[in-house]
Amino acid sequence: METLKELAAKDEPFFLRVSFHAPHVPCRVPREYFIDPGTIALPLPSKEELKSKPRFERENLHIYAGGLDLTKEQIGICRGTYYGMVSLVDAQVGRLVECLKKAGLMNNTIIAINSDQGFQLGEHGLWKKRVFYEQNVCVPFIMSCPGLLPSGKVVDEPVETIDFLPTLMELSGIDVPNSIRGRSLTPLIRGEVKEWRPACFSEIDHSYSMYEELRGGTGRRVMVRTKEWKLIYFMDERVKDKDGALYNLKKDKDEKENLYNKPQYKDIIRELEKLAEKWDKGK
Repeated sequence: METLKELAAKDEPFFLRVSFHAPHVPCRVPREYFIDPGTIALPLPSKEELKSKPRFERENLHIYAGGLDLTKEQIGICRGTYYGMVSLVDAQVGRLVECLKKAGLMNNTIIAINSDQGFQLGEHGLWKKRVFYEQNVCVPFIMSCPGLLPSGKVVDEPVETIDFLPTLMELSGIDVPNSIRGRSLTPLIRGEVKEWRPACFSEIDHSYSMYEELRGGTGRRVMVRTKEWKLIYFMDERVKDKDGALYNLKKDKDEKENLYNKPQYKDIIRELEKLAEKWDKGK
């Protein structure tokens, strides 16, 4: 806050990066920010759902961060604490915004909020991260600048965090070099284009994990996601079993039914794999 006040008092451009450790483990929060678990409606998996999940989730990830053995009360405490940590960060961002308002800089300042990944809170029987469910791969991506961006605009097109930097650069009047693979989102935000890219991608190579239970028999796991479909599998010659998961996001937004082993979806799987292979080659 003191740094922002000093910067705001100077008649020159400034850049301030503010990093919050929360929400993250260890999960602790002041009591006044703890959220009543009764107000948090998150699904817990059924036995039928868990049966269809990939082996990697049922075995490796369950050892790493499974949570099916927790009581309802314990789950409530975990969720209420995590939500409280989010509320605590929101409050601190609010303090920064109020500082900008008092300095008369709100209409001339780009505020950008993002995060590295999401967090499982017992959905699908898992906790923490290292999976590709929407709770993990979707991150806060909030931008505000009344002088440059429309107010209250929500973009439904799938975008990637590699787009974050070139967007900030363009809004700041800085040329974006061709070496950056991401694209500025300003045309999408301003409504100048309606479609962005056919698919988004994520990856993690578990063979480099610091956790032994995630390294055994695993490797590079990849996600390819379109508006309708999500495919997750091992794209790795070291792993013979792709151990895949396929979800229809339009019909199954909670990703409960894994369609990967149903033969009627083999053509869809192949098309998604082709997108991933093209992406892997940098095309």
